[in-house]
Amino acid sequence: MSFLIFDNVCYRYRNGFRAVENMNFSVKSGGIFGIAGEKRSGKSSVVNLITGVSVPYCGIIRLNDTVINDVKVKNRKISAVFPEPVVFPSLKVIHNITIPLKNYKNEKYFHDKKIIRICEILKIDDILNRKASRISDYQKQLVALTRSVMKNPELLVLDDPCRNMSQVDRKEFISCLIRLKIIFGLTVIYVSENIKEVLAVSDSSVVLQNGRILQEGTSDEIYSSPNNREIIELLYDRQINRFDALCCEKNDTLYFSLGDNINFIPAKNKIEKFRLYVNQKIEILIPAVSFIIRPDGNSESIKCRVDFVENYMGYRVIHCVTRSRKYLIKTVSTGNFTRNQLIHVIPDFKKIYYTDKSNGRNILHVSGDQ
Repeated sequence: MSFLIFDNVCYRYRNGFRAVENMNFSVKSGGIFGIAGEKRSGKSSVVNLITGVSVPYCGIIRLNDTVINDVKVKNRKISAVFPEPVVFPSLKVIHNITIPLKNYKNEKYFHDKKIIRICEILKIDDILNRKASRISDYQKQLVALTRSVMKNPELLVLDDPCRNMSQVDRKEFISCLIRLKIIFGLTVIYVSENIKEVLAVSDSSVVLQNGRILQEGTSDEIYSSPNNREIIELLYDRQINRFDALCCEKNDTLYFSLGDNINFIPAKNKIEKFRLYVNQKIEILIPAVSFIIRPDGNSESIKCRVDFVENYMGYRVIHCVTRSRKYLIKTVSTGNFTRNQLIHVIPDFKKIYYTDKSNGRNILHVSGDQ
């Protein structure tokens, strides 16, 4: 059942900038719906339209079969959590949680079963007596989430709630959120610039760019079959190797020549599906994580020289060069890599993407079934 519906919704700023353009999507009751996209993609505008801060220029927004285009913020049964946690530092944690309730300073709330249950799930039941000024920023965000749930909202909107958290806190927050959703039957919209985070937490998602939807589907569909270069870039943190390849033929077999002695033979079903032909120009996209470092080279490996190495979220990103091009290699290897060191790498063709450049067709394709 569709609980929230965007029907051809548009929104423009006063200067005429089109922040949301002809947007259509639906959110199922009791699920987590993800909205991903980089800055200025339209995420915040969509959040403002849902919460009532902004009014659509055209189109219809329905919540639980009711048109809410002109319904004021205070009259919408929607709670929101934002990147910066909203707490009152002079109040105790328990009073920050019970502010939406009558007589919020009443001591009875220390024994309220719902509050106790939520606080146990979020692991803040031992700080209820502390002042909000004496807890961590992560705990403040948990307090803001608890307060939002206590309002008994029809819809809970989380606008990039983990932006300022460490990786450990992000994982813990998402785990607690999923438990809350299951136990209390919440309908949640989760918004973030981090597409991998959105796909990990949500049942279905949309990816936005310039106020439009690039792709919509289940998280598995978007992750396994991205239909747009921009989504691939986001999935792999823009750590992508691009090759201008040519479709060649040898012994009645079609293959892609990528240069640097790299050749790739596509599966027969892909040749038929995409009507590949000799001299066709193809752009190959190989994520940095799809390269394997070999201690010794062979006829299929690329011999390259290390330029520099950087650490990125638990990985090591090795910037390498050959005579003709640069490479990005992403690995968890703990070995020592020094400038000008020679290494041998092999592309793993089980996770690459390619598209036809000859006629501009955007037939992005994953070669996962090679």
